[in-house]
Amino acid sequence: MGSLFRRLNVGIFGFFWFCGVAAADTPARPLTVVELYTSQSCGYCPDAEVFLQDLSDQRPDVLALQFHIDYWDYMGWRDTLARPENAERQKAYKRNLQNRRVYTPQMVIHGAYEVSGDRPEKALAQINAVEPRADIALKAQRAGDEVVVTLGQADLPQDAVIWFVPYMENPKPVAIKRGDNRGRTLKSSNVVKGIRRVGAWSGDAGVMRVSLTEDERGLACAVIAQTPGMGPVIAAARCEDSSAM
Repeated sequence: MGSLFRRLNVGIFGFFWFCGVAAADTPARPLTVVELYTSQSCGYCPDAEVFLQDLSDQRPDVLALQFHIDYWDYMGWRDTLARPENAERQKAYKRNLQNRRVYTPQMVIHGAYEVSGDRPEKALAQINAVEPRADIALKAQRAGDEVVVTLGQADLPQDAVIWFVPYMENPKPVAIKRGDNRGRTLKSSNVVKGIRRVGAWSGDAGVMRVSLTEDERGLACAVIAQTPGMGPVIAAARCEDSSAM
């Protein structure tokens, strides 16, 4: 089924790429944040993770992130990539997006919309409908053992929460021995490893410095500015090396 899903994605992306991404000679489209809540114990999740990988590979305007949750661990397999705070983040979205339940695979798009991660056509349509703010300058630059976050002047209705998001781009594949995915070897991508709040932003121009922990130094990372209470995303930036800035 995974190969069929990937072949389906080729056709979907062939159509939606031109609908969602500007031409090469126009300014780069600001990032749209896509959060996939997933689990190694969920039989529907591997195909959603393939779709997220395709998004990451083919859509430079999408920050695609996996948040592994632990509430399906009782089904016989403990997710080796799960973190308790990921489920708490998803539950906060449940309240804000007025969902009746949390589930996997769930995609939260730019903090404002949600869709099942195994419905790629619907997800892509929603991603393409997002209009990220182009008037906000947010950059993140690695500098030794810290990340320097540069914030431009912006008109914000209230202070934004600044999240620091370290993630593993290509963790080792995991052989699943029990549960719905028993016998499969699952390969994940862009797996979040400890999202943390590092400050607030009033909209004034400034610089924020984020010290990296030892575990974070070898990981990719991003910075997200978000409306308080797990509201809509305001802006996002991938961390860049100093040589690339």
